[in-house]
Amino acid sequence: MKKSAKERADLISSINKATADNEKIRQLLINEFGIQRPSRNDVIRYRLYDELSKVGYHTLYSDTYIPREELFSKRFDIEHIIPQSRLFDDSFANKTIEARDINIEKGNATALDFVEAKYDSEYVKEYRNRVDKLLKEGKIGHGKYNKLLTKENDIPEDFINRDLRNTQYISRKALEILSEVAPEVTATSGSITERLREDWQLIDVLQELNWDKYDRQGLTETIVNRDGNTVRRIKDWTKRNDHRHHAVDAVAIAFTRAEYVHYLNNLNAQSDKGKEFYAIRERYLERDKHNNLRFRSPIPVKEFRTVVKDQLEKSFVSH
Repeated sequence: MKKSAKERADLISSINKATADNEKIRQLLINEFGIQRPSRNDVIRYRLYDELSKVGYHTLYSDTYIPREELFSKRFDIEHIIPQSRLFDDSFANKTIEARDINIEKGNATALDFVEAKYDSEYVKEYRNRVDKLLKEGKIGHGKYNKLLTKENDIPEDFINRDLRNTQYISRKALEILSEVAPEVTATSGSITERLREDWQLIDVLQELNWDKYDRQGLTETIVNRDGNTVRRIKDWTKRNDHRHHAVDAVAIAFTRAEYVHYLNNLNAQSDKGKEFYAIRERYLERDKHNNLRFRSPIPVKEFRTVVKDQLEKSFVSH
């Protein structure tokens, strides 16, 4: 709201460019990598890979070469530069690609702390040179550059806070006002809401509600995904096609417990995983058919989806 007309226009232009760039990457992943339904993480992984082009597609920590054909293999991970235990920051600026074994070994350390502990001073100098080169070549911004060269002891105290109340004025003010009338107010974040939407299978409910309308216009398709499953989807769908996505977020937020926030904020903190952490996992999470840990939905997930869809169908969006 404080931005000038020119600043707002520049911001909109930047967003439109990013959207167009991501669509180009999706088409590349389909045509060159054979990924029939590229996910958001697939696009991010390729962007992180392209980011390393000026250092010969070598990882930053271990200087491991990433063969193009192995980019989407289990040999490489998307890695958080500053661990989520210190900062629940799932943004692109806090991510890079690294060999899986190195990622596991890095654990709860910042990138610079890990490199300094594992390698000699000459190698640390080479690491800094790689990071400097990416900045000078315009492959990374100053935000990522600073994260790659941050030691744990240098993280500002307010940088540690992991939710929106310390980074978004509106959230802080809402928290302040609500705290005057409610005995306990818990702040969550978009990353946590996104995780719960996925775990509770609320991702596709709006596509399902809009299917007939888009199908009549020939804007739907059926594809085979990478797991060999036949999937129906609306072409070029984003949740912003239907303003009721705010209601879906509200459902997820309404059922968010403080324990969920605590669990996710400490997910990668090896030293912080005490009895309380494992008690939360035992009580609130379960494994799905693929053996992935998911948060239990408030009621059985199929019934939950049915109730949510029923309420969304009754919702009217006023402009």
